[in-house]
Amino acid sequence: MQKYDFSADIWSDVTSQEEIESQIMARNKRHLQHTAREGGITTGKLMHEIQANHGLNPRADDLLLGRFETEHEASEEMSTRIQAVKQTDKEKDTLKVVRVMTKHFQYAIKIANEKTSSSLSGMHYTMWKVMAASDFCVEFLCIMISLPFMCGFANDQWLQEIYVMLEKKKGGRKIYLLRIIGLLEAEFNTTLIFFFANQMIIIVEENGLSDEQHGLRKNRTCTDAAMIKLLIFECTRAKKSTIGEVSHDCKACFNRIEHLQSNRLVQK
Repeated sequence: MQKYDFSADIWSDVTSQEEIESQIMARNKRHLQHTAREGGITTGKLMHEIQANHGLNPRADDLLLGRFETEHEASEEMSTRIQAVKQTDKEKDTLKVVRVMTKHFQYAIKIANEKTSSSLSGMHYTMWKVMAASDFCVEFLCIMISLPFMCGFANDQWLQEIYVMLEKKKGGRKIYLLRIIGLLEAEFNTTLIFFFANQMIIIVEENGLSDEQHGLRKNRTCTDAAMIKLLIFECTRAKKSTIGEVSHDCKACFNRIEHLQSNRLVQK
């Protein structure tokens, strides 16, 4: 592994296992604490009030219902966000809690790659494929993995995660070029696919979503977005017109997402 010395502006090789582990842990801790370290409106007293008890508190409920009031000063951006999180009447009407359907669970497990690693329990995807093949077993499994979402609690083993660092490009082992992924329990990961990639996106589509949003949407890919951008530029070039572009891409943006805030949007 290679680490970077900011004071000397050079890379140096690290081969000691102990030092590699120390450097990786220090780097990942800093990487995953971007927001807290750099501050901003999301780390102020107002957000702490909303996010108390993991976002499960009466003040956060008032936020959803549109009756939120606070003694803390709210910036224009924060006031806009508070209004955006308020549930619309249509969203309240479509709110429903469903359990994982056996056919969805069986399909998701069937297409899962057996080479995919699971979490600390050691329950590999192969074992889940065997269990999901039985209609009798999968009926009980779907009830058990749905209960936490329906009743509002978490299984102990779902609270464990393994962080793994992978090369983005083969042979590129500079520490800032490594990709961090989290490995969850196989059944928990499959359940999240059902609730987030399936059920939630259906509700979001029903309640209106920006036409510019392409991620996770049916019949829309990143290639489509790139082709639209290319078409605009080519039309402009053909017409010999002048055009300006502004790209907003936050560095390490996914690592800056506060789960307490994203959970609130999910609840909306």
